[in-house]
Amino acid sequence: MVDISFFNEDPFHLDDLAKENNGTAVVDCGVTSMARTSGYTCTIITRVLLRGMIPHKGICPPEFIGQTEGCFEDLLEEYGKRQIHLQETVPKCPLGAD
Repeated sequence: MVDISFFNEDPFHLDDLAKENNGTAVVDCGVTSMARTSGYTCTIITRVLLRGMIPHKGICPPEFIGQTEGCFEDLLEEYGKRQIHLQETVPKCPLGAD
């Protein structure tokens, strides 16, 4: 696998070459996985802080997001605008397990 997110040329023409070699070109259109996993969250929480939704000063642990009314819902809404949708799945315990 090769990251072609920041390829100087149009990377979409690489799909034919990838198919010829039993592969697929996955073009990310300039948004790296790091931007999605940490950058989006950082920008969303920065906006939460700037709006004064978290009243604490100094270092704020992530638990404040869940403890402050509306913060977690705001986070989920902002993720949705970026096409990130979170879903909780609780697996059932296998028979005989405690």
